Amino acid sequence: ATDTSETYTPVALTFSAGAQRRLGHGLYVGAGYAFRHTRMVETEIGGRLAPGVVPGSRGGADAALTVEGLWDSRDALYMSRRGGYVRTAIGVAARALGSDFAYRRLTADARVYHSVGRFVLAGQLIVDATDGTVPFDKLPRLGGQNVLRGYTEPRFRDGAMSAVQAEVRTPPIGIFSLVLFGGTGATAPSLGALGDGGWRVAGGAGLRILLDRAAGLQ
Repeated sequence: ATDTSETYTPVALTFSAGAQRRLGHGLYVGAGYAFRHTRMVETEIGGRLAPGVVPGSRGGADAALTVEGLWDSRDALYMSRRGGYVRTAIGVAARALGSDFAYRRLTADARVYHSVGRFVLAGQLIVDATDGTVPFDKLPRLGGQNVLRGYTEPRFRDGAMSAVQAEVRTPPIGIFSLVLFGGTGATAPSLGALGDGGWRVAGGAGLRILLDRAAGLQ
């Protein structure tokens, strides 16, 4: 994975459907189907996508079936102070499902929240790994608002990704609270190769604004 970039312009039509069933207190299972047809309108002249050899650089149909298991003991959905969350999912894309690409995907996301006085400590471990021919824009990635936020955009892509993150949330003052966050993550061609490369580190601070006190929405 590299941090080089180039511009491209796609037009996509998407459809998704899913169902989830509760098995017990905080325990759920579910399944879903997602379809996306992409037409690549423009790529950067001289870029890696221009020759059309990168999977997905010419567009095409991507269709996948996913099954998942989920456990959630958080006290609140948007502003959790205690509890945990674990989700594991296995997805398969295949021609039988209407896809031009064939690959498998494994995703695991574990989070924990703990209150120390009025402060909240939160931690997350996430793994996203693929195997097969994956459209380049669906590859696991580091960066952006959810994974390794110190990189403001999804900056590194490869066949597999893993990251560990932590944050501290200060007590609110009026409608504002401060968040200090940091993490480390890596990308690699496969899940087994994640330990071979270097791990990138990022961190920073942010300001959270309370939008709905009753719902705990920030």
